[in-house]
Amino acid sequence: MNVIYYKIWADLWGHKSRTLQVVLIIALGALGAGLVIGARNLTANALNADWLAGDPPNMKISVNPAMTTDQLIALGKIDGLSQVEGFQAAKIEWRRDPDAEWLVANLNARQALKAQQITRWDLVAGTYPSGDDVAMEKGFGEIHNLAIGDTIETRVNARVRQVRIVGIINNREANATFSPDLILYMAHQRFGEITGNENYGTVAGRIAAFNPDGSFNQAQAAVIDANVEEWLNKQEIDSQGLMPAIPLIKRVAPATTHFAQGILDSVFLILGIIGGVIVVLGALLIYNNVSAIITQQVGQIGIMKAIGASTFQVVWGYLLLIFTYGLLACFVSIPLAALVAHVIKLFFTSFMDAASGGFQIDRTAVLLQVAIALLSPLLASLAPLRQGANITVREAVSTFGLGGAAGLLDSLLARLQNVSYTILLTIGNTFRNLTRLTLTQVVMVGGGLLFIAIMGVSDSTNYTFGAALTDVHKYQVNLTMEKAQRIERVSQMVLAQPGVRAVEVWNTGSGTVRPQSQAEYNVNDERASLYGIPLNSAMYAPNVVAGRWLQAGDDKVITMHQELAARLGVAVGDWVTLRYQGDQEADWQIIGLFFDSARDTGVYMLQPAYAWALNSVNKANSLFIQTTDTAPTATIEIGLAVRKFLNDSNLTIAVGTLLDAMTIGEIVARLQQRYSIVINLLTMMAIVIGVVGGIGLSGTLSLSVLERTREIGVMRAIGASSPRISWLFIGEGLIQGILSWLIAVPLGIPAAYYMTTVILTNLFGDTLLYQFRPTGSLLWLAIIILLGIVASWLPARNATRVSVRESLAYQ
Repeated sequence: MNVIYYKIWADLWGHKSRTLQVVLIIALGALGAGLVIGARNLTANALNADWLAGDPPNMKISVNPAMTTDQLIALGKIDGLSQVEGFQAAKIEWRRDPDAEWLVANLNARQALKAQQITRWDLVAGTYPSGDDVAMEKGFGEIHNLAIGDTIETRVNARVRQVRIVGIINNREANATFSPDLILYMAHQRFGEITGNENYGTVAGRIAAFNPDGSFNQAQAAVIDANVEEWLNKQEIDSQGLMPAIPLIKRVAPATTHFAQGILDSVFLILGIIGGVIVVLGALLIYNNVSAIITQQVGQIGIMKAIGASTFQVVWGYLLLIFTYGLLACFVSIPLAALVAHVIKLFFTSFMDAASGGFQIDRTAVLLQVAIALLSPLLASLAPLRQGANITVREAVSTFGLGGAAGLLDSLLARLQNVSYTILLTIGNTFRNLTRLTLTQVVMVGGGLLFIAIMGVSDSTNYTFGAALTDVHKYQVNLTMEKAQRIERVSQMVLAQPGVRAVEVWNTGSGTVRPQSQAEYNVNDERASLYGIPLNSAMYAPNVVAGRWLQAGDDKVITMHQELAARLGVAVGDWVTLRYQGDQEADWQIIGLFFDSARDTGVYMLQPAYAWALNSVNKANSLFIQTTDTAPTATIEIGLAVRKFLNDSNLTIAVGTLLDAMTIGEIVARLQQRYSIVINLLTMMAIVIGVVGGIGLSGTLSLSVLERTREIGVMRAIGASSPRISWLFIGEGLIQGILSWLIAVPLGIPAAYYMTTVILTNLFGDTLLYQFRPTGSLLWLAIIILLGIVASWLPARNATRVSVRESLAYQ
């Protein structure tokens, strides 16, 4: 048996390049699964630990109108509901000094700042605010160059005040990643005095609904929440859930789960599928390599059997060799996966502004990698081992020269005239071993398909929240005034400002909508954004998907976003009931459905119809401006200048717009940011698959060099130069790479469509418009050509080092 161990050592050390290739293939397969599982578990554990440290609620709702302190006390007496607390929030403006531009800020307060029960706002530095002092959310000081002790100006209800920053607060539901707008905190009493609103627009609490094992009982919680809704409905208070759970917003959820867990699950589900693909592709390459090793060592197997080795001993020897490959792969994949998982965890915790918890290794990921690295190679090698071990001594020691009978391709190539023999030989050698070629192509095509699909997703998101959005929204700046003003006066004033090319003044508002068949208003009716738009508007070019757009003479008719209509279960021709300005209601008929990637709650009507419904004749409140310079920085400067002019003219601009952005450029950037993380992580996995494919190609060509050693010797003997022999293998690598690209492109296009319109749309709740551009395919072609050259360089180099004497003596 010691002889077998010596043979294993000879195979490992005597063929170091082959050992390195096989180990890397196994390691990358284990790495793909290990880093996904490790990153997911470590990230979830870190986020949930940080989340729990803030005593989160399991019920959170927004209420309209805001609730009084007495109402909060009464609400807290409902059976099963406890620790009810109210929160306040308002959009204000701020600036560092009188010469600076006014910027948007979010001012927050709570019922008991110094006696917090749930959703704690932890004090990181300084003190909690009192009087006119404010505290600032952690992380925003670096963005806005602010620190404790600084004094800033705030503007609330047209009154300017100087306030001092006295503390830094960590509110786990707020961070700078989602919006750069400054977040400030103020004492409850002072908040009410300066904003004029002492009531609470957000309510959080704990619902006592648990199973015997301590887990959250969602069904029991729903019953308690229904009692809460019923009580609020009797008080004529609307309520809507604020517990995020992608793609829906819930009212109640387990407090043990971070609010971004739904996003993480969606991202890592996709990455997990890709990791599984990497494992499968790695197994195919392992099968390929083991088959080649058995084929190459048939003579050795015959000699071992001739001197008395049993089939079991032969199989056992090769199993030990493959097990050693797997063991070596563990030493590569485990530390590398742990490092990458840690980096991904740091990325997500930094993104969510949460504590990372230091470097950790996930045991589940380690065990999974060990299982994959040790078992998948053994399973993949069983078939070729069985075939090789059962060969007879006579078959094993027989030799038939340089090759067997010519195949059909060889016959066809032999008939070609005026074609370089080197080219013909390269093509013939590429297709000599069809099984090996097929397995290598599966891996390379898989990498190309995934890369092209990911580039298609990137193109689609950029198009959906880029060109498709700006094709609909033809303006560059949107400003909303606090009070409706005469349309003609405001239009003339704004049009006279530098940089303004055109302006329209619309009516905008909010309300709810329900099917006409639903007789009574319900607190869960869908929220709607209402727009009174001028006829033939130059600022809005809707993407109508059903019915038609608004026309002259239309009255009591609306167009509605297709997703809002789908949630309501209505279609073109149906009637709906709009509720606006408190309890005013009217029935409207849907004459068209449209798609708009910026907002899925839009309801549009002609401006005269809006004016009639809301008693706002010849007055409007929202400005849509086209600028002479459409560059993003220029539109921001023009927008700020127009806003300052209107504020100085006592036409106060309301704080906060669509996505808290003033310009279309800002809206596009914030919408595209949602998917940047997913696309970056998917691209990383595509690179891993590309590396797997490159290593597999290099391994295939290396085995080809070994199998054709005598052939190379004959070529050298008759005068073939080293460059010509080298180009035989480089050309073979290029042919395989280009062939995989030709197969991957037609498969990658529908894969990109499915990933865009089905997987991501369902996971994240946004409707994405599929857009294919050849950029991704051409980029992969460049990558695969470079990969083919790099992967074939070492085998080609080894081929040129084979001497005539060694090659002709090779067995």
